[in-house]
Amino acid sequence: MTSVAFSPDGQLLASGSRDKTMRLWEVEDGSFVRQLKGHTGLLNNVACVAFSPDGQLLASGGLGDKLVKIWQVEGVLLRTLEGSTSSIYRQVASVAFSPDGQLLASGADDKTVRLWRIP
Repeated sequence: MTSVAFSPDGQLLASGSRDKTMRLWEVEDGSFVRQLKGHTGLLNNVACVAFSPDGQLLASGGLGDKLVKIWQVEGVLLRTLEGSTSSIYRQVASVAFSPDGQLLASGADDKTVRLWRIP
């Protein structure tokens, strides 16, 4: 595992992994809920994960593919965003939703922060 995040209501835990996936778990009993696949690349990991303030969306950042992905918690991939354009630096190191859930920020190894409006 490379990263973890609690849902705002504390009922779910999201984990990012070196196998290019995220997994959702029930906090109360540790039971597996679902797996989300979407990051690609030879050396890719899910480097970071974050829940939206309303708990309906998940964001993930990749090490290797340089992408940020936005998911519905139910497992549907909504958007893929370019988190870094550098040919040298390849990691989206952090993702965070604004408190109102209208913006998503990502930080990358190329020393950039990107902001996106969330529909």
